[in-house]
Amino acid sequence: MSRTNMFYWQADRPYTAKQIKDIFLDRKNDYDKDQISKAAALAFGVDDVNLKDPINFGSVNIVCPFTTNNGDQGVIRVHPGSVKNEYFYSEVEAMKLAAAAGIPVPNTILVDDTRNIFPFDYMVTSRVIGEVMQVAV
Repeated sequence: MSRTNMFYWQADRPYTAKQIKDIFLDRKNDYDKDQISKAAALAFGVDDVNLKDPINFGSVNIVCPFTTNNGDQGVIRVHPGSVKNEYFYSEVEAMKLAAAAGIPVPNTILVDDTRNIFPFDYMVTSRVIGEVMQVAV
């Protein structure tokens, strides 16, 4: 497969050595579970969520499934606070295209990169139950 006409996510902008370390090495070592829980709860309009530990798949964001007190399931993806994400909105558009092609995708509940409430960029979606592609392939 040629990558000539392929967009390789997150590789089209320069990073400092510290940003690379924050994203790829330290993101799971320095995250605030309480703040992430509050962000997920705010997006779903509930008081609290049962936030699970970050999943081991994925290489850039902290990705945590959660369940609300009324049983709704969601996923919050949190970018390391020291680096702007700048891709969540593109991912929303990519999911719309995938959905139009019949691929099951989550519903986007909220993308917030303002940092007005929480000191990180994050995306909250519904949860699609299934098999992780890395396991299935």
